[in-house]
Amino acid sequence: MSSRKRAGIAHALQQKSLIKFSRAFEPGTIDGYVLDIGPKFFLMAIFGDGFSFDGFSCVRISDVKGLKFASDAIVSMYQKVLKARGRTIPDKPSIDLTNIETLLRSANDAFPLVAIHHEKISPGACNIGRVAKIGKSNFWLREIDTDASWDDDELFRYKLADVTLVDFGGDYETGLHQAGGPPP
Repeated sequence: MSSRKRAGIAHALQQKSLIKFSRAFEPGTIDGYVLDIGPKFFLMAIFGDGFSFDGFSCVRISDVKGLKFASDAIVSMYQKVLKARGRTIPDKPSIDLTNIETLLRSANDAFPLVAIHHEKISPGACNIGRVAKIGKSNFWLREIDTDASWDDDELFRYKLADVTLVDFGGDYETGLHQAGGPPP
């Protein structure tokens, strides 16, 4: 992992800078504010379309490409829009970035649904649900489908080492939870 990437992310956290970067696994860029940094993942508040925040992501530091800091003019414009709308940068949720196990446990405790990406194994796909169990090298997820229905009693097993991104608190996850409710 590049110490240069980590240093750039740490600078963004310290300066509360709006950043933009890409990842090898998906087209486009991710915009947002860094809220915390762990050994392998960092937590950020994600800017969605339309000058609104769209939840949080825990991104692997090693996957960051082309990290850029927004210009002062762009930051000023975003701040004006947020202020006019009575919004601020979201507070850091209680997420423990010590390792992938603590990240999954704390995200599962703090939010009703988590979206797990394992893009080297399944590019473009994510699995959304509640973490039911975490073992030494695997975790089990009770999944909610795209139609907001829960898979009955079936738990799906994934390798901890395959997780590349964890999302929670976004509009999509919130909508699924509102439509599907808690797991049975």
